[in-house]
Amino acid sequence: MNLSKDFQHKILNGTRIAYSGVKGAFAEIAVKRIFPDGNPVAFPDFKSAYKAVEAGECECAVLPIENSTAGMVSEIYDLLVEFENYIVGEQIITIEHCLLASEGTKIEDINTVYSHPQSFMQSSEYLREAGWKQISMKNNAFAAQKVANEKNMTQAAIASEYAAKVYGLQVLKKGINDLKDNSTRFIIVTNQKVFLPEANKIGLCFEINHESGALYHALSH
Repeated sequence: MNLSKDFQHKILNGTRIAYSGVKGAFAEIAVKRIFPDGNPVAFPDFKSAYKAVEAGECECAVLPIENSTAGMVSEIYDLLVEFENYIVGEQIITIEHCLLASEGTKIEDINTVYSHPQSFMQSSEYLREAGWKQISMKNNAFAAQKVANEKNMTQAAIASEYAAKVYGLQVLKKGINDLKDNSTRFIIVTNQKVFLPEANKIGLCFEINHESGALYHALSH
């Protein structure tokens, strides 16, 4: 009966895909790219998205694991060890950061910018020249939402052009990321052991003794 109800839910509501953030996040863009007919479900942080998959609230989660500029997202690696979930796919998404603000704001009005720490790292050269105060948020879409709600013309957010449309913000400058080919690798995580015949990659998490040669002896096999 549980299987039948779950199948009916999928037909009526579409596959539920967890992501971290709110509407307008790059993760939501990734979900829509990977699962055009899926139902994106927002969670406040990475761990909540993982728990939703483990509890069966969502069939899978789409999460960022590595960026071409800022490197790995360490929290995702910790969660891979903590939970019994499996990576069953991945997608590389081009990330273009935009400077967003309330309508009527000029760049010279800004003194504070909000975004995720990864977005700050990926736009470090532009921000160094601007000299604004940087305040970290859990997600860049949260930052866009905050700027839209407060309507303070001294504030700006670094987020996607899509987030600007969602929250009614103006795009003051596009492509402020340091590297023009800035991209993030998103993984698809589920609690089911899915076998894909065309798969050509495997990921393993394991611990070794803290002694000379331990990693070499593991990898040599």
